[in-house]
Amino acid sequence: MYYAKLANGQLISSYEVDDRIQRKILALNQQNFYCPNCGQELVYRCHSRKKPHFAHQNNQLSLKYWRRESHWHLNNKEQIRQILVAKGYQARVEVASYTPDHRSDILFQAGDVVVSIELQASLLTKEAVISREQDYHQAKVQVLWLLNPKQRDLRLTANNLNRLAPFFQYLPCFGTYLPYWVEETRLVEIQSFNDYGHLLCRYHLSIDNYLYLFSYPKQVGLLNQEGTSGPGISQLLKARETRSLRRKIRQRPLKAEKKLLEQLYFRKLSLDDLPDTCFFFRGESIYIKEKLWLLAAYVFLLKEENLLDSEIYTFLLNYLNPRPFRPQLSFAYENWLWQVSQAMVKLL
Repeated sequence: MYYAKLANGQLISSYEVDDRIQRKILALNQQNFYCPNCGQELVYRCHSRKKPHFAHQNNQLSLKYWRRESHWHLNNKEQIRQILVAKGYQARVEVASYTPDHRSDILFQAGDVVVSIELQASLLTKEAVISREQDYHQAKVQVLWLLNPKQRDLRLTANNLNRLAPFFQYLPCFGTYLPYWVEETRLVEIQSFNDYGHLLCRYHLSIDNYLYLFSYPKQVGLLNQEGTSGPGISQLLKARETRSLRRKIRQRPLKAEKKLLEQLYFRKLSLDDLPDTCFFFRGESIYIKEKLWLLAAYVFLLKEENLLDSEIYTFLLNYLNPRPFRPQLSFAYENWLWQVSQAMVKLL
């Protein structure tokens, strides 16, 4: 690990210790170091093949409390702390959290609110994100996630959308977005998306400005993303191509396509009974795992049964597979599903 506590409770990094030793203002035999989590005494180590670090004298304790940190995580944690301190906040890093298995990357108080900034170099599952946020919520701590900029290079394919979904945020001024911390500019980069994963805009904010927007979302209006473009519709799809697509689905249907086939067979129908218009809907949404043409097919089947618009919406809400986004985005998903199902009812 790269941080330890001194006897007076002050947190110190292994790099600070190395610097003090080099300048001959610290002697190791005159200083004790303690684990921020378990309180056990640590040993300072500095080998030619490894970076300066602290370790438990007992290997079992070391395995329990030490976590592997990337250089990006370690460097930016300290960088953000220094920025916040310069802004007047009393920010600390690696603060023992409210659960035994986690530490807050950067913890500070902003007015009446305690804030934890979580730097995430690798993506987590929805369950891990929600679990961590629930722990903070119970402790009345507001959490801000900042992702590694390398995630910006991910193409928004179906698989990557599922991986990024737990980190999608929503603010009225940005709409749906992903937040990144950019070390070179020392700024938060906001990437705003429409409902179909198309990048709308990039914003660059200082950490304190982002905190203000996050704390008072209804009082600030930079951009309103309402009325963004709808699902892609290609009327250039030739009849021959739709026949080819139908044949491919019959031969090797994907999991989501099998569910549609079940609904068709239940109604004593086949893919040939679907109008070509269903296949004109191209691409996918950030909210559901099914492609848009599948959504159109369900709308067509339900419309043929003379269901009310509200009944069509309710069926879709219960039948479709949403991506693993957090509960905070449920309202955006439900609003999108209502609007797009209404549009499809009129087109089909």
